[in-house]
Amino acid sequence: MTLKSGGETDALEEAVLGPAAGDGAAAKRSLSVLERFELLFDPGSEFDRRPHLQEEPDAASWPLLSAIGRVNGMTVCAIAQDAQALRQGLGGAHWRQMQLAIDFACRRHLPLVAIFDGAPTRLEGGLQAWSAIAHSAGGAAASPAPKLALLLGANTGPGALLASLFDAVVMARGATSLTLTDAAIANRITNTCMQEDELGGWKVHADQTGMADLVCDNEVMGIRSIRRLLQYSAESSGWMWPASGSLSHCPGLDTLIPDELADSYDVRELLREVSDTRSFLELGGGFGGSMVAGFAPVGGRAVGLLASQNKELAGALDIQACRKALRHLRLCGAMGVPVATFVDVPGFVPGQEQEAGGLALAVAELIRAYVRAPVPKITVVVGKALGAAGVALGSRATAPDKIAAWRGASLGLMGARGVRSVARRSDAEVEQSLPDVGHALRGAYVDAVLDPAQTRQWLSETVASLCQPAGRRT
Repeated sequence: MTLKSGGETDALEEAVLGPAAGDGAAAKRSLSVLERFELLFDPGSEFDRRPHLQEEPDAASWPLLSAIGRVNGMTVCAIAQDAQALRQGLGGAHWRQMQLAIDFACRRHLPLVAIFDGAPTRLEGGLQAWSAIAHSAGGAAASPAPKLALLLGANTGPGALLASLFDAVVMARGATSLTLTDAAIANRITNTCMQEDELGGWKVHADQTGMADLVCDNEVMGIRSIRRLLQYSAESSGWMWPASGSLSHCPGLDTLIPDELADSYDVRELLREVSDTRSFLELGGGFGGSMVAGFAPVGGRAVGLLASQNKELAGALDIQACRKALRHLRLCGAMGVPVATFVDVPGFVPGQEQEAGGLALAVAELIRAYVRAPVPKITVVVGKALGAAGVALGSRATAPDKIAAWRGASLGLMGARGVRSVARRSDAEVEQSLPDVGHALRGAYVDAVLDPAQTRQWLSETVASLCQPAGRRT
């Protein structure tokens, strides 16, 4: 089946969003499954549903369909629901089709996109739903390809659990939620009176759980967000990053870190400076504020970014920041792109709430994720890398490919104030006890010492030396 032309696609978007679509207008109507495919796949390309058709003769006409097509020139498997047409909910046959589609994508290591539209599961389909999730979880763990989900409507039970297994989740504002138990059951058992959005709405998952990596105004913008995310996959061939030779030197970084320790700075300025396009795609912006995660083109290649945010908690790590970094590392591994970590961390957020909440476990999981990440890893210490927090963020203990530090950065067990407090030494003795970047270089704790303005050029050259051209999947 051939997709609509660019002009017809624009007309479809206007029918859904109205003339003010660019201003984030609310959707006027829901898209059908085929219309969702038309917006997801490349304009003018074709998509094929035959590999997913099961033995049921009417499967091709179901409101839950799966297909293979091209997104940014990359072969992608997609599944889409239409809750309006599935008012009776998903039966066993529907879940069987989803299982077949997911297995197909995982066996062939194809990126997987799923649009969950809040379709409930009928009682007769319950066992098939759990079977599909069990098979899908195993296949997803074995497949290195990214799995992206767009959530619309109220998703509960098996659908919510399956969506939670995906590497990245995009949620639409409004009546979009994800809960394992719906509000009616939760209220009856807990004697409360909550709505779906209070229990697990898009804002809960954007600000509190960190599951919503991106939030959009409507389903059209959500599909666009999925396409934009897939641009950063190593397999994407439909997007050419612009030439960036003029941006090789970044003098603005020389004055990024304030002279006064009490002053703060926004690390997003650094990430924009090292990007070829002077911009980056940030994920999870409302969660784990002391850590910034996203993607940007660097030296003509897509790179995953992690950075300590000095404006929040002085960059100190808490449980949310660790979980955010862990999730992004897994996504970068699935996308096949290198990870660059910019470190300015004074330590962990102290306190009973953090320790009792499992901070040590969160840090251990983060270190394990760094070590296991199947992509090149690059670390740049721009300020402080102190204590166990400095170890967790891309130190030698996490097996990075390259580590650099800005001139004047500090690495060690603790800062000057901590050394003075513990040892009661004079300022001169404190200065002698703190390892500087020269000492770190001689001890092989870092591979290079940089002036801040050299960061982008060094990073571009390092990414180029570590990355080999990816073979295109077919």
